[in-house]
Amino acid sequence: MSIFDQEGRRFGTVKLGHDVWPGTEALYFAEIEALAPQEAGSCQWEVRVADSDFELPHASGSFPVCVRVVSAPECEVTVSAVDREQQTPIKGARVVMHPYRAVTDESGIAKVKVSRGHYDLLVSGSKYLPVCTSIEVTADVITSVALEADQPEEVPE
Repeated sequence: MSIFDQEGRRFGTVKLGHDVWPGTEALYFAEIEALAPQEAGSCQWEVRVADSDFELPHASGSFPVCVRVVSAPECEVTVSAVDREQQTPIKGARVVMHPYRAVTDESGIAKVKVSRGHYDLLVSGSKYLPVCTSIEVTADVITSVALEADQPEEVPE
């Protein structure tokens, strides 16, 4: 398996390991370390796999990998997730400000270090409807998001 950068230069080769990915029966994997491009932005890398006649033969193929390089985080966004009706903290809510992510603690608080910029803030939790809002980050920010409980569908009798 070879990895090529956005210029088509091969910068890494790796062989699949003998271990199977946990929770699967036949998904083999490999890890590789690579230096990211120096400039912030997105680029397309490619992974190419050659023909093989291992125990389970496979044909050659390739797939793209999008690599997004971001500036070093310079601001902290503090998100408080609460139950809309009861106004109680939500532990374990997922906070996403792509590509940054965090999970709320026992107090319903998550802290996310991000670069300055415009983000879609998505907060979701088990048994809650997700909430998405836009946020402009120019300095440290503190915000609160109220999630509405997801009502289970009623089954007609």
